[in-house]
This record gives sequence, C-alpha cells and structure tokens, in this order.
Amino acid sequence: MSTLNGTSQNHRANGESAPVTPQTICHKPFFLDRGDLYVLISPVYFRIHSYFLSRSTENAFFKSFISAGERLDLNALPGTGGPEKAIIVRNATVEEFSRFLWVFYNENFDDYSRAKLANWFIILRLAHEWGFQNVKTFKHEIPNMVDRIVAYEKYAPPAEMLLPLYMELVGRDEFSTDAECALLGDSKAFKIHRARETLIRAQKKAGTRPEAAQIKALVAKTLGLTDTPTVNGAAAPNGANAQEDGGPSTSRDKRPAI
Repeated sequence: MSTLNGTSQNHRANGESAPVTPQTICHKPFFLDRGDLYVLISPVYFRIHSYFLSRSTENAFFKSFISAGERLDLNALPGTGGPEKAIIVRNATVEEFSRFLWVFYNENFDDYSRAKLANWFIILRLAHEWGFQNVKTFKHEIPNMVDRIVAYEKYAPPAEMLLPLYMELVGRDEFSTDAECALLGDSKAFKIHRARETLIRAQKKAGTRPEAAQIKALVAKTLGLTDTPTVNGAAAPNGANAQEDGGPSTSRDKRPAI
C-alpha cells in the first residue's frame, strides 16, 4: 500500500472537524491511475472505474449515496472528481470491498471458481445490498443440492438465493435420502416433505404442474422463507443510505456514505 497526501478535513455528525491524517493509505492493487471513482473505507482509499459500479440495476449503487428526491447526475456520479469527493462505504471492510471488486477485475474472465465459498458470500451480500443483479446470478457450484443448501445457509444469505434451491429440491422426482435428511435436520426435512406432498396434491387436483410462482409461494410459506428488500437494494428509496442511526445526517461532510 502507498500513501496519498491530502489536507482535506472530515466532519463528525456533531459538526466538529476531525482532521484527516496527511498520509492516507492507498489500496493496492485497487488504486488505479486511470480510475475515476474514489471510495474511502477509513483510512484506505480505493481508486477504481465507475463503469463497473454503474452496472447495478438502475444505478442503485450510486443512488444509495444521494439524498431522497435528488436526481442522479450521470455526468457527475458520487465519488468522482477527486479523493476529497470520495464516497464513504461503511457496510463493508477493506478486505470485503476488495473481494467484491475482484468480480469486475478478475483476470480469468467469467471464471469465478477460485473464490472460496466464504468470500463468495461476501460478494453476494454486497451484490444484494447494492443491486447488482447480474453478479447474483453467478454460481459457485456445489454438485449435490443438499450439500449446497447446507453450505449456503451457514452464511445467512437472503431468501431469494435459497428459494430456487429449495424449489428444485421440493420439485425433483426422487425423495431426499437418509443422509440428506440427516444433513438438513429433522425439522427442515419434515417441512420439505410437507411442501412436496402439498405440491403433489395440487398437481393432481389441477391436472397439471403448478406455475413457478405458485411453487415459489408454497415453498416460501412452508419453509418460512420471506424475502424482504434491503435499504441498499434496488428497491430501496433514493437516499436511504445517506442517513445514519435512523435520522437525517447533521454532518457537514459532503461525501455520501452508507
């Protein structure tokens, strides 16, 4: 890591100024000479390309750094224009944000197999919160369906990630094996069996397989999986992250933060 000389000042929420250390750390390898976007995860600065983060659904990433009702200026995105205008990220550590950026700067294009499962869930969490729908479709494959579910649930992913897996498990032709039931646990295995039986009865009554939306609703209800939007996701209102502690910011620091 190198250093970035600067004389700008941060401001605390109470309005008192807190001087920034003249020697601010620059992240390597993500402090790029041609980068136009500055991100601060104190005390480390990132300098990256706004192009990649503009890929979030309807620019949800950048919209989360502006106030409610404010229009996003695509010619002056938050964080561009110099380190003094850096956006401040508070929902990720330096290491976590680096993991997330790796998706865009991966030298082995379209090959994400090198990511460890724990790191992959860091990436997926941030993709979910910042509205990167395309990133969430990338897969970290574990061949056996139940092994994948059990591994995924260790990291408490959003329900929308687990629902397709449970839908596939409930809808497959074969029953869960004794070994799979042991991995799932008695309670979860029973709920899956109940969802499966309900699906079979509905199919017999209608004479055709229920639509995907009906299966999703059935599985979600039976397994208690509810998908609620996060304030950082694409469904969140503009400016939802420009506040801290549930109220409007009183800071004079103009760098947006989440």
